[in-house]
Amino acid sequence: MKESIGGFGDGELPHEREWIMACYDFAIAYLKRVCGEPPRGYTLEPIYHEHETLSGNILAVPSLGITWENPHADAPWDYLEKCEIALRALDDAIDWAEIEPGEVAAKFPEEKD
Repeated sequence: MKESIGGFGDGELPHEREWIMACYDFAIAYLKRVCGEPPRGYTLEPIYHEHETLSGNILAVPSLGITWENPHADAPWDYLEKCEIALRALDDAIDWAEIEPGEVAAKFPEEKD
């Protein structure tokens, strides 16, 4: 079972997948710090949704979500609501263009031989 909390970060699939996953790792650490660990039996992790591209290809697009194994258990709605608020605050606070790895690396001084 899975329930989405929301998207996070900036990047284009498939060529920036590593950057996108690093953003999700950061978001998970932040949510655990602000909202606490998920309830027992639940896990915060990237979840995937299939989307059809304009060319007709299927692309698995990640979002941050909570997963659980028990099909009889309901989503932990109070925890999800806290996470949605915290994730939105974090995402709004970051200037993604400013910290994109390629942009930052372009500011590095040239290496001397």
